[in-house]
Amino acid sequence: MAPAATTATATAKVFDENDPAVTTLIRILLLRVQAPGRPVGLCGQRPSDDPEYAAFLVRAGIDSISAAPDGFAAVQQHIAVAEESRQGEDRMVPAGSRPAQADRPSAA
Repeated sequence: MAPAATTATATAKVFDENDPAVTTLIRILLLRVQAPGRPVGLCGQRPSDDPEYAAFLVRAGIDSISAAPDGFAAVQQHIAVAEESRQGEDRMVPAGSRPAQADRPSAA
């Protein structure tokens, strides 16, 4: 078995959290898990490093995002900007959570 650092590095080379398949799955997960009232949070470095990814998570309706102490202020600012851009929307409903009937994920 490879050491964890080697495995993480190898995975990072083939994984792209911005891939449409990944972002679609995140949106589906949020809709399905939050429907019965369960909160969803994300723990990871990407929102700290990428303001656009933090904004995507806010638009998708994530309940919480954790941040390392050295990145907290930046993440807090990214989230504040993303929340401000949603001004006038129902912030209790994830953006895009009311897709057209044809766009809704199957119940499978």
